[in-house]
Amino acid sequence: MEDQDRDHISSRSHFSGRSEQELDEMLDELRAGKIGINQPGQNSSEHDSEDTPEENDNASGTGNAAKSKKGKSRKEGFNLKDEVISWIQVLVAAAIIAFCVNHFIIANSEVPTSSMETTIMAGDRVIGSRLSYKFGDPQRGDIAIFIYPDDEAKGIKTYYVKRIIGMPGDTITYQNDKLTVNGKEVKEEYLKEFQAAFAKDKLQKEYAYNDDKSKSGYFQQLAKDAKAFTTNADGNTTFSVTVPEGKYFLLGDNRIVSKDSRVVGYFDKSALVGEVKFRFWPLNKIGTVEDN
Repeated sequence: MEDQDRDHISSRSHFSGRSEQELDEMLDELRAGKIGINQPGQNSSEHDSEDTPEENDNASGTGNAAKSKKGKSRKEGFNLKDEVISWIQVLVAAAIIAFCVNHFIIANSEVPTSSMETTIMAGDRVIGSRLSYKFGDPQRGDIAIFIYPDDEAKGIKTYYVKRIIGMPGDTITYQNDKLTVNGKEVKEEYLKEFQAAFAKDKLQKEYAYNDDKSKSGYFQQLAKDAKAFTTNADGNTTFSVTVPEGKYFLLGDNRIVSKDSRVVGYFDKSALVGEVKFRFWPLNKIGTVEDN
């Protein structure tokens, strides 16, 4: 019986690790009724910890779910942070690219006046290539985006558009609307429409702006007073200029109303921002802009 009881006690995990003397003492106390198998403070905690497999699985599942949810929440938090940082990086990169493109590659301009009609109308939006004049020289016939010399001196950067007629060293002569450059006649096909209208009724119909009566009256009067479609600032139908070295002679296609080299003088290359290449507004006129 003693051996059986000892085996029974020693077989329980509660007594594992006990010495033989301790087991003998516990066996004597058991016989004397001083302790029971389910001794409070010992087996109760052990029993509590020995849940059924199902309970353990449920508890484990609940714990794992909570941990998973918490981990997922943390992961989502980190993802949101990464997403915000990623978008900021994209926006900054886009802003830098846009700045570089707009300041070093293209010039975006809204044409503010009627001086290039009918090639380019007031209010049209055009894009010019800065690279054309950074890595090459302007050419006769180019439609150039530029800044007026007076505006440049004042720090005003309003872009205007005119056509390059005279190159450095050229002798430009107009006689009754016929252009010669260095003694050779040059056809200005882009002026045909307005020259024909000038010959017909001195542009009275073309200058009838229904949305701006004061502009209409002013332009119509200028056309009535003009002796030719292209005159100098003094109204002479025959005039000649020699373009200084390093300078350019620019005229608007709408010669009657254009403020150009006949009034403001010659232009340095530095004043020429870029060559007009493309019109993107209005939508029905999207496309390349022809030089001639």
